[in-house]
Amino acid sequence: MPARRWQRADLAITVGFLALFVLALVQARAWPFRTSLFPTIISSFVIAILVLKLVLDLSAAARRAPAAVAPTVGGLVEEEEAAAAELEDVFETAPRAVWLSALVWMAAFFVLLWAVGILITLPLFAFVYLLRVSRESVPLAAGYAAGAWLFIYALFDQALHVPLPTGALLGAWGCKEDPLMRVSLAGLTALFVLAAACTPAPAAPPAAATKPPAPPTTAAAASPSPAASPSPGASPSPAAAASPVAAAKPAAPAPNFDEQAVASFYRGKTLTIVVGYSPGGGYDEYARFLARHIGRHIPGNPNVVVQNMPGAGSVLAANTLYNTSPKDGTVIATFARGLPAEELLNKEGVQYKSADFNWVGSMNEEVSVCIARADSPIKKFEDLHTTPLKIGGTGPGADTDFFPKFLNGLLGTQFDLATGYPGGNDVNVAIERGEVQGRCGFSWSSVVSTRAQWLEEPKFITVLVQMALKKHPDIPDVPLILDLARTPEERQLMEIVYSRQTIGRPFAAPPGVPADRVAALRYAFDQTMLDPQLVEEATRAKVELNAVGGEAIQGIIARLPETPPNIIARLAELTKEE
Repeated sequence: MPARRWQRADLAITVGFLALFVLALVQARAWPFRTSLFPTIISSFVIAILVLKLVLDLSAAARRAPAAVAPTVGGLVEEEEAAAAELEDVFETAPRAVWLSALVWMAAFFVLLWAVGILITLPLFAFVYLLRVSRESVPLAAGYAAGAWLFIYALFDQALHVPLPTGALLGAWGCKEDPLMRVSLAGLTALFVLAAACTPAPAAPPAAATKPPAPPTTAAAASPSPAASPSPGASPSPAAAASPVAAAKPAAPAPNFDEQAVASFYRGKTLTIVVGYSPGGGYDEYARFLARHIGRHIPGNPNVVVQNMPGAGSVLAANTLYNTSPKDGTVIATFARGLPAEELLNKEGVQYKSADFNWVGSMNEEVSVCIARADSPIKKFEDLHTTPLKIGGTGPGADTDFFPKFLNGLLGTQFDLATGYPGGNDVNVAIERGEVQGRCGFSWSSVVSTRAQWLEEPKFITVLVQMALKKHPDIPDVPLILDLARTPEERQLMEIVYSRQTIGRPFAAPPGVPADRVAALRYAFDQTMLDPQLVEEATRAKVELNAVGGEAIQGIIARLPETPPNIIARLAELTKEE
């Protein structure tokens, strides 16, 4: 559904609820004072919230214009603008299932309110909603539920002595005039919450074993280079991601920097994580996971914020980080894992040197896939040799552009690329709207965490091929691109291109950052990847964690110049602009 229709739907829902609560407020004015106090307070509060939301939505719509350019500070999109863009993106791109779910929850709240009254509805609804939708822990949800019950009961029943509506069903059972029954039912609700809180969560499946990380001095040699032909046996395996989260790893080495000096610098400052794409995609998701936890592990505990800077398939973010971002350790960025290859191939627009970045780490090794809408004529990868598939891309250097161009040139596939979307989430929305029929260069971890509904029966998409050095264990029946090579040369080129998956979610600091702060950022990154809170949150969200350290990535990138000139020339020919 087009974005404007989503905006109209959101506006209609807001106006509808506003009218409902205004009507309740008007009706309450005709009642006796004590009787009207409860609906007047509740309705006034909700009306104020809805009016504020309506003003914000209309203001955002008035500001939205095709030629508008977000104001920048030092080349970064301002935090407030990024937050507003993210909220607008949520309202504009939510699939029908999300809207239906929201309406069902709202309807359930009012049905419960009618049936059993506010004293039971509010804590029960808060508990279930926080547990099922917000994915909060049971103790936290139970605490909020108990607090809601105490607030309503203490304010209206005890302090104001206002009779609380008990609902149609409880009123029919004789509870309307019986305070003891009201308190008893509320107590039963509290017991239900307590019982649920004491119920142990189901045990998580055992995580796959993970190899201990190689020592820094040999990590580069053991990892495949994005620009050198690795042997399959020496390549890190994406199979380590058999569990949504990698198994616990050995403790990171002790800090090798002056902690007091680093803490003195970061104390009271803000660390900005720049994302080279719009909100809602895989890179953005990983960056926000990191932002919520890394601050605890950096000496001085700086605040951490995420700022989105979409443009040119994240080349804009890489150029900005390299040339204009502060070189003091207060800015890091995540951008397309394929940007070092863009530099190697002398692509237009590249204004950075990958080896000069201070690589902090990568949160996951990735397996990318090509997908097509289930209603498209493409049912298997071989169909692409005879039938075109219109796909969306985010710009030069991104997997969404590089991979289909590479496959068109090498294997003769007929991907029809429509590029220029601000981020992967925008491509996904275009697929849902029917603007494009698929995408080639979609990390499997992002498919699972951001578009799991596409995989539910009846399936919305067909997964055509997976692109990495080894298959992902989730999809063993989907062909691996290396197995489709027809000659040893084709396989060698594929191994070179898809070895970039080793650094699937990279983070880097600008060149020139003091060495002790680089060491501190790398150490904090490693510690964050071991943080139980991050691991638990990632497990709940089905986000894979299979980290690679910053020094290992630095070694991989340092091997770029070793790529034979004939290989570089062949890759440039295969991926040239048409």
